[in-house]
Amino acid sequence: MAIALRPATAKDLGFAFALALNGARHGHYDLRVSTDKAGFRNYFSTAIGRGTDPWGNPTQVLIAHADQDRVGSLVITRAIGAPDGGIELAMISVKTERQALGYGTLMLDTLLDRYLPVMSVYARCLPASEKLRGMLERRGFDAVGRIENSIVLRHGAIGKPHLGAAVLSAARLA
Repeated sequence: MAIALRPATAKDLGFAFALALNGARHGHYDLRVSTDKAGFRNYFSTAIGRGTDPWGNPTQVLIAHADQDRVGSLVITRAIGAPDGGIELAMISVKTERQALGYGTLMLDTLLDRYLPVMSVYARCLPASEKLRGMLERRGFDAVGRIENSIVLRHGAIGKPHLGAAVLSAARLA
């Protein structure tokens, strides 16, 4: 199985936003994603159009493809407030019919392969998102704290290449 990641375009807005809404309904993301749909749609639209979130922080939406089919999306942003800089995996989503087939792991491995040699990679997950936390921990993330109602995890292998299962390329965070 092979996947490729590319920056999202305006045509991907509905796809990425629908994945985020589905994830929020299943306890993977903050409920504000589904209760403030207009605000989060603006977040996605701004990230796709300008490469920032609505507050000006560098943010990128990436789309994962397998065999010409969109299978998932990632949202990455600068790790604001992190003592060692880096990026934060804000969201990782896989289409329902492609879940539990390894696509989320491939997407995460691609992200780690691209960024770990040069910076820290952080992620947050809600306590109810046990699948995500398990996937992150199996890939070398450790819990380092809490922000609001989220567990903050950090991958500790900065400067070392990640030996992920994927040999893919991710778009560079602007």
